[in-house]
Amino acid sequence: MAYQFSKKYLALILAITVFGCNGGNQNDSENPSNSDASTEETSQTDDSKSGTSGLSTNKQSIKAGTYCFKQNDEIEDIYTRLIIKQDQKFTGAVQATVHNEAQGYFTSYSQTLNGFARGNDLEVEINTAIEFDEQYTEETWTFSPTELKLPNKTLKKASCKEVSQEISSASSSPAEPSSGSSSEDLVFQPGASSATVSDGVVRGDRKTYRITAQAGQQMDLSISALEDNAVFDVLAPNGDVLVSESTQASVALPSSGEYQIIVGGTRGNATFDLTVEIPPSSNNTSQQSPPETVTFQPGASSATLSDAVVRGDRKTYALGAQNGQQMDVSITSLEDNAVFDIIAPNGVVLSREQIQDSLTLPSSGEYQVVVGGTRGNATFDLTIAIN
Repeated sequence: MAYQFSKKYLALILAITVFGCNGGNQNDSENPSNSDASTEETSQTDDSKSGTSGLSTNKQSIKAGTYCFKQNDEIEDIYTRLIIKQDQKFTGAVQATVHNEAQGYFTSYSQTLNGFARGNDLEVEINTAIEFDEQYTEETWTFSPTELKLPNKTLKKASCKEVSQEISSASSSPAEPSSGSSSEDLVFQPGASSATVSDGVVRGDRKTYRITAQAGQQMDLSISALEDNAVFDVLAPNGDVLVSESTQASVALPSSGEYQIIVGGTRGNATFDLTVEIPPSSNNTSQQSPPETVTFQPGASSATLSDAVVRGDRKTYALGAQNGQQMDVSITSLEDNAVFDIIAPNGVVLSREQIQDSLTLPSSGEYQVVVGGTRGNATFDLTIAIN
């Protein structure tokens, strides 16, 4: 059934349903407990009045990651995805529809979010596209792992797979679904381990490419555009965002299933070449030993492991670390033929085929250091330090 949407209802929705900056109730915001997996204590100084990025000692910083929320009622369906980074900056997307058959109107809107988290308070800059209009607003939202409180509504925790599908399938021009928004399967030619797609996307649209892969495989992606204005996201089978707005990435795939690569333009129309590779060596997980847990001696902040790997095999070392810690890794070998990768808890490859690297860790969890030989068998000493 088609509906006509009048400016009268548009004004009403903008004033009450969509923005409603002055109509909310924020005096019952909920803070996660200290034991909650989605928050971490911080001891930075409170300098919020000066506009810097410090947090007060009695607040908490939100754990870096992807969080998804939704609200479905008789008037509005809202799907929201937030990607919070280690430095507490965040980006996000909202897709919503407003519907009322009794009143005979229907519309939808999309929002892009940017901002900074101060404790559980999100300072949000919102760009809203609705009908043929664009609006800019600023709001303060309250975050918890189970709900997201807006000034005039509360969204509940939702599956990131569901939310990401709603966001990726929606046109960024709500009034007219764009013919440029599409999805297709990405297939390698027989015997090939990579494919390059030459395509284009108009302003505001996105192209989604689907590819099936197995847990433990490695996916390498890169995109180039005539005007350097194309980026991609990578979504896991469960909807988690593994890579966001990147031009190059390498990911150790966390599970088996269908992955989505979503391409969009950063400005204007974008003509691009997208290359996706799953190297053959990544398919052979039988040659990779089970992870060996790295432990430090009491009082020590580093450990050295003396080991060896035969040609074609890999050794994996696992250790837990916290968001913001510094990891220093180095490897030496008798024939200078051993290198390592560092893999984050979400499967993203942070360092690849290195002999020395130093990283500020982006999240808390189990990191893997994977050692392999560049030629022949390799006898090596691997040193890992956490500060």
